[in-house]
Amino acid sequence: MQLGTGNPAWREFFWLTLAEVMLALLALYVPVLQLVATLLFPLPVALMVRRHHLAIALWTLFVVIIVALLVFGNTFAVLSFVLQAGVIGIVMGLLFKNSVSSGRSLKILVILSIVIVLLMLVFAYMVNGTNPFDIDKKIFGDLDQINQWYQDTGVLSAEEEQLVRQQIQSAIDLMISLIPGSLLIWAVIQTFVSYLLARKIFYRLGYKVQAMRTFTEWQYPWYVIWGLITGLVLLLAGDEWNLISLSDVGKNFLYVMSFFIMVLGISVFTHFIKKWKISGFIKGIIIFIVFLYWPLGIGLILILGLLDPVLNLRQLNK
Repeated sequence: MQLGTGNPAWREFFWLTLAEVMLALLALYVPVLQLVATLLFPLPVALMVRRHHLAIALWTLFVVIIVALLVFGNTFAVLSFVLQAGVIGIVMGLLFKNSVSSGRSLKILVILSIVIVLLMLVFAYMVNGTNPFDIDKKIFGDLDQINQWYQDTGVLSAEEEQLVRQQIQSAIDLMISLIPGSLLIWAVIQTFVSYLLARKIFYRLGYKVQAMRTFTEWQYPWYVIWGLITGLVLLLAGDEWNLISLSDVGKNFLYVMSFFIMVLGISVFTHFIKKWKISGFIKGIIIFIVFLYWPLGIGLILILGLLDPVLNLRQLNK
């Protein structure tokens, strides 16, 4: 790209960089809009890689980091946001530029997003000593107010009140220990949505976009089952030898893998519902029953997701 004052490429670089700076500051100063900013931030970076060159996108990220540091000041927050969304944007642009298939692109981007979050968690632990499995439990302070309300109103007896307290405490402990897994799942979802938005933008700009499988055709390789097995082994080993950190790693492994398995199960379930030659009214009733009895429905979907990588359920009728 030639950088002249009248060069359209230079003006495009300026406006896209300005947009990136605004998105970064929006995410840092307005936490409510951080999700939107995270979804949109990779798009201008990918566009610059696709239209111009990788070096231009790197310069953009460099300018954004410098401006954000001068304005916001929190080094870790700035680097974690810009590098996470920026690296996704760069790789996304390279994948589109090299006409990589949608399936392979999503695999690369999903793995990359998981690796980036894991590196951020490790970096936060090394720099700030933040244990991702032991976040500050200030929320427990609200338990005393809840229990005091139960005592004042006489809704529960002392034994029932103690049981409720233990259950709430156990639930909060579990949610806190699953925070790393939740961050990984959100990173995957955000990357997937950003990829869909990038596809739409490149298509409207006239670029060739690789065809993408419909949701009902999604399929995982058989070896994803080993992810569940690994999580289960880590969980059991941590409980057996009283290694809390190892047990927490196993819980998060199972949590993340369960998310992927559930997505696949929904894909298989949707495929069979669409192909089932019955009236739409009956299909609606079946779907309503699955949602109404959601524990049974979730179990059914997880079973479909577990069996499909091994048995390829959608090909059995052939």
